[in-house]
Amino acid sequence: MLAEGGVLSRRALPANSYLENVAYNNAKFRPEDSAYFDKSADWLDYVNLSISEINRSFFDYSKNWHRNADVWWLILSFDAGIASDPGVFFGTTNNKYEHCVRGEGEAGFAALFADPVRRRPGWVARRLMRGPQLTTCQQAEVLYPSRLSLDGLKRVYVGESDHYDVVRGWLREFEKPEVEVVIEPNKFNGVPN
Repeated sequence: MLAEGGVLSRRALPANSYLENVAYNNAKFRPEDSAYFDKSADWLDYVNLSISEINRSFFDYSKNWHRNADVWWLILSFDAGIASDPGVFFGTTNNKYEHCVRGEGEAGFAALFADPVRRRPGWVARRLMRGPQLTTCQQAEVLYPSRLSLDGLKRVYVGESDHYDVVRGWLREFEKPEVEVVIEPNKFNGVPN
């Protein structure tokens, strides 16, 4: 990402020469191969972002799938203003679920806080005790078109002090010293529902 200057969509990853030997899939199964995946738009050409918290269930799945690999995670925190950029969509749940409702602008954003939110047949998320800054479904997404510039990157959260030093070094190397790095293991807990 630092060499590219942005976060790329899944569609753009295979064509990137920086990533061809280092990219890790974060899940074994590809939802776009399923019959129910919405193919009305090229949703793989969007960067999938969480709002206010990580998608804990997907994070746990990815950690389990990579448990024997030498990988670790970090959280990128962008300026909230990116949500109003042209072409941004909001998904009420994980973009792969058949009941994901995608919308643009204020109406699309407001739908993230509806109660309840359908995910899959027979599976709904409810607000219950979720704080007002949290989407109804912990898997709700901002869908950013194609490439998200690192110009809006404000902070990187890491879970360990060793990772702090590595990320600080990367940011200095790629001339992004203004990006704050924070050791915050609790950020990786999310707020599952």
